[in-house]
Amino acid sequence: MRIVPAVFVLMLTVAVCSADSVSAEVAASINAGRYDDAIAVLRRDGARRELLLAVAYVGKGDLVGARREAESLLRQRPDDVAANYLLALILEEQREYKTAAERWEAVARHATDKAVRDVAHRHAAMMRLLQQ
Repeated sequence: MRIVPAVFVLMLTVAVCSADSVSAEVAASINAGRYDDAIAVLRRDGARRELLLAVAYVGKGDLVGARREAESLLRQRPDDVAANYLLALILEEQREYKTAAERWEAVARHATDKAVRDVAHRHAAMMRLLQQ
């Protein structure tokens, strides 16, 4: 998938997974490319795992499902950097540049890492140019 390189998927998965067995099973499924298995486990678990679920949908190529899960998480935690970052990438792919710029600006506001803020500022500027 073009918007989320395998390295980002792996990085994001590792960042949000806890040590419990469900997260380990989901991470293993995502890393092995078994996105349907990951989605099934997350649906059965019932826990708040929207970000992992969104990543699994992205890996499967289902941006509508990924967007739905990322937006659901952001309704609960609007300052979640990883969810804003993922949603911004999805919106870029869907060519919704104005909304993508808003998500990148949220990443820049909430990120504690300067490198992440710099990337977010660059993406936001590009999205503003593309929406013109």
